[in-house]
Amino acid sequence: MKSIRFNSRMVTAIIEGRKTQTRRVVTPQPDPIKGGWKWRDCLIFNTKLSDSWLLSNMCPYGKPGSRLWLREAGVHMPKWVCRTVVEITDVRMERLQDIAEEDARAEGITCRFDGTQWSYFGPETVAWCMDYLPMFGQFWDSCFPEPFTPPAGCGWRDNPWVWAISFQMVEA
Repeated sequence: MKSIRFNSRMVTAIIEGRKTQTRRVVTPQPDPIKGGWKWRDCLIFNTKLSDSWLLSNMCPYGKPGSRLWLREAGVHMPKWVCRTVVEITDVRMERLQDIAEEDARAEGITCRFDGTQWSYFGPETVAWCMDYLPMFGQFWDSCFPEPFTPPAGCGWRDNPWVWAISFQMVEA
């Protein structure tokens, strides 16, 4: 079983059932070619790929049915400390900004303002927030804490190719 790293706020959102998707940057990024992109031995002609045996078998995190244990602390967290396991239900490869509103919400985004700042993983208490996409863009870039910025080509504005991984919790 492979591991996948999440911070404590994301793990809480997973346990509470608010986070059922994650996006991870595809490496290496596809190269632009005339009429599309080339990635490894694949030719890509649109910006969303799904339901492909080839893609799900090339995703480094696994394919539908694979289980991942959540690494909640540093890279040296041993597996026996793990308290949460998820099972992959879907794998897609897409451009980051092609995320749909419902997918941004499935990323655990909640639009909550406490008077001074937005909370990305606060409790679901605000029914008036209707637009999760801008919050997801801010969240994506916030995953690289100060003074760091997203690695070259990986920020929201760069619109990198990502693995869009859907999952369900199977152990807590």
